[in-house]
Amino acid sequence: MTIQRGGWRRGIWALPVLMGLLLLSCSESPEVKSAKYLAAGKKLLQKKDAARAVLQFRNALKATPDNPEIYYQLGEAYGLAKDFPAAIVQYRKALELDPKHPGARLRLAEMMAAARDAQSVRDAAAALRDLLKNNAANTEILNTLAYADLRLGNIDSAVSSLDRVLSESPGELGASALMAGARLLNHDPKGAEEVLIKACREAPRSAEARRVLGDFYVEQKRLGEAETQFRAALAIDPKNGPALLDFARLQVAENREQDADQSFQRLAKVETYRSIHAIFLFQKGRRDDAIRELEK
Repeated sequence: MTIQRGGWRRGIWALPVLMGLLLLSCSESPEVKSAKYLAAGKKLLQKKDAARAVLQFRNALKATPDNPEIYYQLGEAYGLAKDFPAAIVQYRKALELDPKHPGARLRLAEMMAAARDAQSVRDAAAALRDLLKNNAANTEILNTLAYADLRLGNIDSAVSSLDRVLSESPGELGASALMAGARLLNHDPKGAEEVLIKACREAPRSAEARRVLGDFYVEQKRLGEAETQFRAALAIDPKNGPALLDFARLQVAENREQDADQSFQRLAKVETYRSIHAIFLFQKGRRDDAIRELEK
């Protein structure tokens, strides 16, 4: 074996540096390590990378297992991954450590507001009103409270919450959609349409606003106007999956099978809808075509 002259000397001089780096790493407090993992996990959440975010948050918990914020963020990661039972477990753990954690309280209230039983919806509304007492009102809390109130039949209360949102953010789509629902419950389809048209005016480059207006026209059996809105949404965002899906369903309802076939083909190029064209083909009795589509 050949050793380069002077190599051992360089190795000896490098040892103190390596030892220093090792000692520095070992000397980091659990809080510092936890903060690094937590920050890394939040960045991954912003990138919609739920699986890797979960790993980072679990590493953070190993360092500081009593930090409620980490459990909350872990719940957010599971929610992003559509694993809602796991998300609920994490939100509850966050609240065990900090009963006033606003994020965990809001997320659990959102899930209760969507529950089937009326008592869960009532509990959600009560929790959201309590949140409003102790925290600055924000769009998410007010929209969720309005949704719960609409489900409970408290239309005036829902409208009051939505008015607060829309007075500050006239183009806020969630509040606009809920307000349109409130107008429909009050047998005012014209008023519902005006709310959604205003949302489109406030956000002229929003494909989602036009899709929501299109869905309203479908419910009102105004299919020509619905198609106009779906086309407008797709002109803004040609790869908007929900708009493509709604447009294809409209074409199916109108027995425009060839047009629907083309729309489902476009939709199948969107990552989360890869099998949708094959499903359409199966439903139309085109089994061999469907199998070939799945084989791709």
